[in-house]
Amino acid sequence: MAGAANQISRKKHVQELSMEGVEVPDQYISKDPTALIRGPEDVKESLPFMDLPVIDFTRLITSHEEEVGKLREAFSSWGCFHIINHGIESIMDEIRKDAKEFFQLPMEEKLKYGKEPNDLEGYGNDNVALETQARDWIDRIFLTVTPQDQRRMHLWPKNPHSFRKTLQDYTEKATNIIEILIKFAAKSLDLPENIFLSKCGEKPLSHCRINFYPPCPKPELVFGLKPHTDGSVITLVLPDEEVEGFQFHKDGQWYRVRPLQGAFEVNLGDQFQVLSNGIFKSVFHRVVANKEKERMSIALFWNPEKGKGIGPLEELINENRPRLYNKVEDNSDITYGAYQKGTSALDVLRL
Repeated sequence: MAGAANQISRKKHVQELSMEGVEVPDQYISKDPTALIRGPEDVKESLPFMDLPVIDFTRLITSHEEEVGKLREAFSSWGCFHIINHGIESIMDEIRKDAKEFFQLPMEEKLKYGKEPNDLEGYGNDNVALETQARDWIDRIFLTVTPQDQRRMHLWPKNPHSFRKTLQDYTEKATNIIEILIKFAAKSLDLPENIFLSKCGEKPLSHCRINFYPPCPKPELVFGLKPHTDGSVITLVLPDEEVEGFQFHKDGQWYRVRPLQGAFEVNLGDQFQVLSNGIFKSVFHRVVANKEKERMSIALFWNPEKGKGIGPLEELINENRPRLYNKVEDNSDITYGAYQKGTSALDVLRL
């Protein structure tokens, strides 16, 4: 089993390094001086705050014209925004509680769900695909949640005892929010509401990634998550409500984001930019570490059906907006390679 194999010989997880108070190991120190945040010891204070657009989900689903317009603006000019009044606050609290309890378990218990080398699914930390790549300062558990027949249930924690049911309930409700957002994205372009969903197939693929960022003695040297764009259509993020860390790039500048109580954060992925023929924009973003506080977030990545070819909608191609991207049958390898390099898969997909 994965957990048993990992206990025989393994490198320490970030949470262990943090608890032992060791100096940051060299393999976690960013080798890209242009990407590092330089300046004061508290690296976050070197950047300005920028409030994200806020979409009222209740107003949106009643097709309030102003809210639909705000959604289009958020999709086309920002690539990330907050959602409030979504109605699933109670399950948000439950998944946070269970996730926190999991990361507080003894290491031998967590390793029962440990991922194999070069595998993405299960409990572990950053994969390393390139010799020059620095590891992210993060431990996480990454799980396929849909379609159900693709779940690897031996990697789903049984401890805490409510984890599996909570994750099931949470992802069902969160997926419903994502699919409604995709429908209104189509409406905002005066297209049939199901047009984007239909292009993604009958069995969309989604993954849940629970991110745990332990305190780091020298946060200015590392990334919690290196700069990247998501390869998904949409990523719905349940952020930490108390500790900031998410930063996004807009108009040539990096910005900090304040936590917003009760809100989801939405990141548009590369595949939505491709589907919309460049009208909607994926967001270049990163996560920084904190010197004194741990941080946790939960991301749900919504993707097309496995093997479903994705390209720009023909309805969005015309003389004024020619086709901008190639159609790709499966962009997972392109996306993963770009993430490891800290670049965007769109550089490869663009015509």
